[in-house]
Amino acid sequence: MLNTSGEVLARSWRVAQIPNGNSFGCRTCHNASYSSLNSFGTDVLRIVGRGGRDRFWSQTLASKDSDGDGVPNGQELGDEDGDGFSTIESSGVTNPGDSDSKPENTVPTADAGVPQSVSEGSLVTLFGGGSRDVDLDDLSYKWTAPQGINLSSITAKSPSFIAPKVGEDTDYTFMLVVNDGQYDSLVSTTVVTVKDVNKPPIADAGAKQSVNEGALVTLDASGSRDEDFDELSFTWTAPEGIELSSTSVTYPTFTAPPVDKNTILTFGLLVNDGKADSAISFVEITVNNSEVEPVYINITNRQDGPRMNYMSFDFKTTDRMMYEIQASVNLKDWEKVQIIIGNGKTTRFTDEKSPDFKRRFYRIVVDH
Repeated sequence: MLNTSGEVLARSWRVAQIPNGNSFGCRTCHNASYSSLNSFGTDVLRIVGRGGRDRFWSQTLASKDSDGDGVPNGQELGDEDGDGFSTIESSGVTNPGDSDSKPENTVPTADAGVPQSVSEGSLVTLFGGGSRDVDLDDLSYKWTAPQGINLSSITAKSPSFIAPKVGEDTDYTFMLVVNDGQYDSLVSTTVVTVKDVNKPPIADAGAKQSVNEGALVTLDASGSRDEDFDELSFTWTAPEGIELSSTSVTYPTFTAPPVDKNTILTFGLLVNDGKADSAISFVEITVNNSEVEPVYINITNRQDGPRMNYMSFDFKTTDRMMYEIQASVNLKDWEKVQIIIGNGKTTRFTDEKSPDFKRRFYRIVVDH
């Protein structure tokens, strides 16, 4: 219904929409003479229009300071969050359309700070310093942290914590309530996003090995690891002349090559977790020369009358090792004379062939 000036007239159903609206009745939206709307009534008119019956009380209107007295409408009417339910007695409300009418003590406003994005493991500081109180009362702070987060203090203005390790980017919501000695504020929240930081994997090319030439050798990358538990891929590198069964598996193999002397072969391993390479891990494989340095024995035949001396010599053996005695007259062409299996003791060899030569050489070839 409109009056002659075209302004909205107060009605009981409209006053009833306002928390504690009956405390001021028509003057909630009108000036003292009821001839025009006050600042709060003007804001209501903008929302519902002339003659509108739509619900107009909301969080938006509750957070607005229509009369400019520094106190939001919701605080003056006892409903800060605009849900239509007052949290104070009607005797304690003030008029949101009258700048001379405001609470003796206003409810403080909490501010938990702006959202943050941080790396796991970093030191994070929350900031409640933006909280305020119109009456300039001293404020106390009460923080609530998500499960698993330990704040340095729940009552400090700016507590800190260590961002936890995460498997993926994770949001943590923190809540702050401040108190001015009389009233608690509404809850203010802030979100801290903890970013998953990939940690490079660690390659482990396995333990050193000592093998004989011709042996089948297996390399071992199973000790490689990744703190993020990402799946690993493998890249092996081998010395020149060595062919691995595969350069991308956990356990590649190769055949130890023949060598003239004990030789160290160095293999490299690099692992990747799908995002980063590891440092290279190296392993040494010692290939032992299986043929022990021959023992050459130079015998000059001597004749003592009509009878020749047979060649005989002693040598120390190793248990279960095979010794092949070879003989030659020219140091080029060698023939097998006898095979002796070691017993860990000193063994005597005697060449019982007829001594029909004037000069003969001997050597011992050892087979592991």
